[in-house]
Amino acid sequence: LGGPVWIPRVHHGKDRTFFFVSYAGSRKRGATDTAAVQIPNPANLAGDFSNLLDNRGALRRIYDPATTRPDAQLGFVRDPFPGNRVPRDRFDPVTAKIAGFLPAPNAAGTLNYRGQIGEIVLDPDTFVLKLDHSFAAQHRVGGSFNTTKIPRLLIRSPLPPPLPSDASDQIIKGYTARLTYDYVIRPTLLNQLTLGYNLFDHNNLTVTKRVYPSKTGSWPEELGLKGVSGTAFPVVTFTGGYAGFASTTGTSDDEQLYVLKDGVSWFTGQHSLKLGAEVRVTRSNLRSTGNMSGSFAFSDLGTALPSQVANTGNAFASFLLGDVQSGSMNFPSIREPRRPYVGFYLQDDLKLTSR
Repeated sequence: LGGPVWIPRVHHGKDRTFFFVSYAGSRKRGATDTAAVQIPNPANLAGDFSNLLDNRGALRRIYDPATTRPDAQLGFVRDPFPGNRVPRDRFDPVTAKIAGFLPAPNAAGTLNYRGQIGEIVLDPDTFVLKLDHSFAAQHRVGGSFNTTKIPRLLIRSPLPPPLPSDASDQIIKGYTARLTYDYVIRPTLLNQLTLGYNLFDHNNLTVTKRVYPSKTGSWPEELGLKGVSGTAFPVVTFTGGYAGFASTTGTSDDEQLYVLKDGVSWFTGQHSLKLGAEVRVTRSNLRSTGNMSGSFAFSDLGTALPSQVANTGNAFASFLLGDVQSGSMNFPSIREPRRPYVGFYLQDDLKLTSR
């Protein structure tokens, strides 16, 4: 939409003041694909691994890490859990709460859970406003303002919230402002002064902070997880093919650009001269808030017989006991680089003939 600016009894902008405004946007909801992953079955969730088989088809035994002791051969031995069952009173309270979010299997085979994945939300909006005004034949000013906002929810794991291990909550924002002043000094000598400002804001967060938050405002607090500084759901990974939980995504970056530019155009004889200067200052703020609730890896080793790790133990049994193989946690960080730039240019277009 555009045209002259006309305000009754105030301003008649015909041939002097013009505006242009536009908007573009769309809305998208729903997954675009499906995927299948491996999750523990209901018996495993209850600590029952009596039907767990190794690659030879024999019972894969689960051993009690609390019974670990040295043997005569300078190695270590453990006692198996009776009936290949982990007693409920040995369940770790934090991992037991996490396990409570797991759904029941809904597919046959090893990959026993299938669900929807993809771009769940995509809502781009773009707005443009332009104004031009001529004070006189020699003086003209123009201004423009553009905004863009793109919320996007991308989930590549079929597990229900708050468990998806490959998911991100993105919010991209962009703002651009320009102000120009054109001065016709004489018909063959023109000057243009430009002021500009750009802001690009990119947030890529874990989905358990804003989209699927805890009822208490902190997932570690709700789970009873101590010693971490974040509020997102902790990341859990397994060996043995089980799907992991949650993601470490967490960045919030913005970049601001300030521009001052002046250019002169001079047309004389067969020459078209252009010269000018440009000054830019870029200010960036790069914030990292990922993995502040910790990442915890569980493996078969926690419940395996140390001398027979290939055919004993189970990562999810180790998880129920809270026997962490390894863990990590990040603290928030921020970097603030500043980049100035100054440039000059001189150009001469020479017309050799009048044609």
